[in-house]
Amino acid sequence: MVFDLDDTLYNQRQHLARAFQAVGKLLEEEVGLNKNHVRKRLLELASTHGSASGKLFNLLLEEFEIPVSKRLLKRMVEAFYSYKPRKLKPYKSALEVLTKLKKVGVKLGLLTDGNPELQRFKLKALGVEDYFDAMVVTDEFGRSFRKPHPKGFREILRQLRVKPSEAVYVGDNPYKDFGGGKSIGMLTIRVLTGEYRRVKNGGADLTIRSLKQLPKILGLKDC
Repeated sequence: MVFDLDDTLYNQRQHLARAFQAVGKLLEEEVGLNKNHVRKRLLELASTHGSASGKLFNLLLEEFEIPVSKRLLKRMVEAFYSYKPRKLKPYKSALEVLTKLKKVGVKLGLLTDGNPELQRFKLKALGVEDYFDAMVVTDEFGRSFRKPHPKGFREILRQLRVKPSEAVYVGDNPYKDFGGGKSIGMLTIRVLTGEYRRVKNGGADLTIRSLKQLPKILGLKDC
């Protein structure tokens, strides 16, 4: 069984709030904006446009009438990635389910997009790295291989040594989490958590409201 990370195993706003605070501190020093106002507005923009939209910093600068320059954007990105979480709290249901699945011998994999170093920091900060038999961060292949590209799905299954027909992918993002897995024959399950929980027509084979429902919906009686 393969899991997504952000907003599937934990509430990503925990990390975003602190990383956006680092961006706010930079802008307070550079252009005099209040760091707390920057953090709050970036969180609002992330909720509206999606945290992975790639345009949040541009929108923020335009909104505050700050000239958009490559130099400033680069420094904002660097500030964002400079924050490395030491402690993140997983969803209670995630911890319970991972423990149950591991106990009955289910092979567990993690497939996520993003900065490889940061994603590995997050997994460690959550305290769940020992649950997983394999981890693939798609950006290690290049950003063009982010989900829903099937390359990451194929690679995680290769590392787990399981066939697509034997595997399940669990994620939250209806725009990218399910197409790649379905294209190679995996069963896909959407959990209604995180910033995309209210988006309809998710594209997954099955939908659950909490990871607690996962063992039952898969018929894992020993869980």
